Amino acid sequence: MSVLEAIILGAVQGLTEFLPVSSSGHLVLLHSLFINVHTESDLLFDVFLHLATLFALLIYFRKDILYLIKGCIGMGSSSDEEKKKARILSVVLIVATIPAGLIGFFLKDIIEISVRNNGIVAIALIVGSIILFFADYVEKRIAEKKELHIRNGLLIGLLQSCALIPGMSRSGMSIAGGFFVGLSRKESVRFAFLLAIPLVASAGILGIHDAMGSSTLAFDFSSLIIGSITAFIVGIGAIHFLLRFLRHHSLMPFIIYRVVLALIIFISLGI
Repeated sequence: MSVLEAIILGAVQGLTEFLPVSSSGHLVLLHSLFINVHTESDLLFDVFLHLATLFALLIYFRKDILYLIKGCIGMGSSSDEEKKKARILSVVLIVATIPAGLIGFFLKDIIEISVRNNGIVAIALIVGSIILFFADYVEKRIAEKKELHIRNGLLIGLLQSCALIPGMSRSGMSIAGGFFVGLSRKESVRFAFLLAIPLVASAGILGIHDAMGSSTLAFDFSSLIIGSITAFIVGIGAIHFLLRFLRHHSLMPFIIYRVVLALIIFISLGI
């Protein structure tokens, strides 16, 4: 893999992992566009990119993570009410992770074989755009915002599980789920990013397992380092951008991008 290819893949992973445009969908497209970029066969490279984006999440949300840990074990000077909120958030995060975890575990092979093609990605981009549009519409019309609890966490998790299909977008479905259940824009985005931590970590662990079991495992140290650093830096920027952008703007720019990309794919496929 060349340095340019490593930078491209790292930047795409870091950017699309967090923006509501689907990282898996973009990697499927890159694999078909660039003959020498083997995003599926180069398992170790894929693992390092996931670990880089996980590290970006851990660094950016280190205070939130520490808050959850302290609240769960009863440490720190926080009030009992704050510790209770931390415990509730921890439970909701676990509950919201379950749907995607179960579906991914039992249907992993089917998903990887059946839906990883450009046509499915284009359809998922359109379907996801429709969901994001209605989520934006609903959020603007809910005057009294709700707090996180187990039931709405489960609903967010169920919607997020749709992102197992390349093109739907994990962050997009998580944010949309937050909008649908009445969370504020700030809380929806924050929860979506915190929810990404166990899921991205799981993807990294599964990737390590698959890579270790691969008979064609290749190790290109320079590509791994360059791609990982790129994914980390771009990932930090993407998180910061989205948190600030969605405070005062709608999801429409991402919806338009998704629809345009889907149309380009359809045209390229002759549909």
